[in-house]
Amino acid sequence: MSAPPGEDRALIERFLEMMRAEAGAAANTIAAYATDLRLASDLLRGGLAGAGRAEIETLAAEWQPLARATVARKSAALRRFFAFLADEGLRGDDPSGALPRPGTARALPKVLSVEDVDRMFAAIAARIARVPPDPNDLRLQALIELLYGSGLRATELVSLPRNA
Repeated sequence: MSAPPGEDRALIERFLEMMRAEAGAAANTIAAYATDLRLASDLLRGGLAGAGRAEIETLAAEWQPLARATVARKSAALRRFFAFLADEGLRGDDPSGALPRPGTARALPKVLSVEDVDRMFAAIAARIARVPPDPNDLRLQALIELLYGSGLRATELVSLPRNA
C-alpha cells in the first residue's frame, strides 16, 4: 500500500496548502511540517501517504536518537497529515497510532548550594557595611531576604506591589 513518489509529493503539497488556508498555520509551522513530511517520505521511498503501521514503526525507530521536542513535532506533522488523508477520503485507516508520543521532560529547578547562599549573604553584608549604605543595597538585602525566607519565585517577588 504505497504511493508513487510523485503522488506522495502532491499529497504533501495539498496538505500544506490546507494548513495555510484552512488551519491558518504559521509560516514556521508550515516549513517544519514540509521538511518533516518530505524527509519521512524520502526515508520510506516515497510511500508516506500509503505507509502502514510497520513502516511508521520503522520511521519512529529512526527518530530515537533525536530530542523529545523534535520527535514530538515530527509525530504531530505525520498525525495531522494522516488525519488530512482520512478527511479527504484518501485513506480508510490511520497508522499514526504507531507514532511515538514523547512526554515533555520538565527541567528541575536550579537550586543554590549552602555555600552559594552563604557567599551571597556575605556579599550583601559587605555592601551594607559601607558608610553610608547605598539605599539600593538596602533594597537588595530586603529583596534577597524575602526571596530566600519566603520561597517565592523570582517572578513573584518582582511583581509584588510596592506596599505589600
